[in-house]
Amino acid sequence: MDLNVKVKEKMTGTLSLGGGYSSVDKLMAIAEISQGNLGGRGQLLKFKVQWGKTRKLYMASFMEPYLFDKPIWGRVDVYRQDTDYDGYSLKTEGFGLSMGKSFTEYVSASLRYAYDTSDYIQKSGQTLPFLVQQQITAYGKQLLRTSSVTASVARDSRDFYLDPKTGSRNSVSFTYAGGPLGGDPEFTKETADSAWYFPLFWDTVVMVRGRFGYAGSLIDKPLP
Repeated sequence: MDLNVKVKEKMTGTLSLGGGYSSVDKLMAIAEISQGNLGGRGQLLKFKVQWGKTRKLYMASFMEPYLFDKPIWGRVDVYRQDTDYDGYSLKTEGFGLSMGKSFTEYVSASLRYAYDTSDYIQKSGQTLPFLVQQQITAYGKQLLRTSSVTASVARDSRDFYLDPKTGSRNSVSFTYAGGPLGGDPEFTKETADSAWYFPLFWDTVVMVRGRFGYAGSLIDKPLP
């Protein structure tokens, strides 16, 4: 049998604009621009900005889907987040290096190294909250450096990850910070996340999600 296939390549760049309101951020705007096939090599380049009254986030990401000519993806994230609290503001800057692999149609695993700095800036004429004062006293400084590694395993059976209507996504992760990795705090964190999608009527979908996490300090100092 001879088959004639006609292929039409679609546009791979996207621009997304959005907004919302929350009790924390008040009015919020989100802008994201991405190129999903950079240079025709299937690489992803993305820039994201989230701007609210309380929180401002800037992030740039690059992903290689076939790292070292192997079926392993690699990703680099660089970010900065400014958060405004009562009595102080928190400026966080950092980067993340990730790599992962799919083992079956649904199951994948990833490993991520992250390093960031968190700087507490006291507002003029205001007092720092007790827990923040306690943390600064314990570490002896206001700028904290966190170095961590996170291992994750996920099973994702959603029919379409951008707009799913059926299936589920279940994941577990383990984070270790400090020790030989350096940084100021030393802790472990475990997280389990499960989300299930159920189609109803008129293209309406209900998603039920549960998340559980636990973190504990490995030294006689509080968690950041």
